[in-house]
Amino acid sequence: STTYYYRVRHVNTNSTSTQSNTITTKTTVSAATQADSTALREIYAAIDPSTLNWETGRLQEWTGVTFNTTRDRVVSVDISNSNATGEMPTSFSTSVTSNGGLSQLTSLNVSGNQLTGITPPGNFPLLSDLNVSNNALTFGDLEPLVAANVATLNYLNQAPIQFDRDLDFEEGEAIEVRNQT
Repeated sequence: STTYYYRVRHVNTNSTSTQSNTITTKTTVSAATQADSTALREIYAAIDPSTLNWETGRLQEWTGVTFNTTRDRVVSVDISNSNATGEMPTSFSTSVTSNGGLSQLTSLNVSGNQLTGITPPGNFPLLSDLNVSNNALTFGDLEPLVAANVATLNYLNQAPIQFDRDLDFEEGEAIEVRNQT
């Protein structure tokens, strides 16, 4: 919330009044807007995108965050090429989920980073545009994204899987790749 202070005086052709007493007005932030902000802060804390200004300022001024026409809900997040690393949260805090945090999100672009895990699209019921290309996601990370039937999904060019030894296979031999953490 923000507090504003006002003083009023009357001016006409004959005279000017003295200043009034100070009037204080405080804006409020809806629970849904606060939940959006908290969700974005949780994402920021998990992946530390160094090129974003999400640690300071008002939510409406954060880099890569777009709002709906009434400017009270986040509808798009673009944190592409922001030097983000690690895993996005797989779930959010109770204050986020109970107040519908990011429930109006329709577009998410996290391309061009080094993400090794992504928030499940089920957390974003209106998501229709998702770009996770050029990260370090595994098949296991990508499979739920494809199954979520997001209208536009770009997941190409993930970092190569690194093996700690040479692999030798016979033609036609079945292989299984598992993520050992």
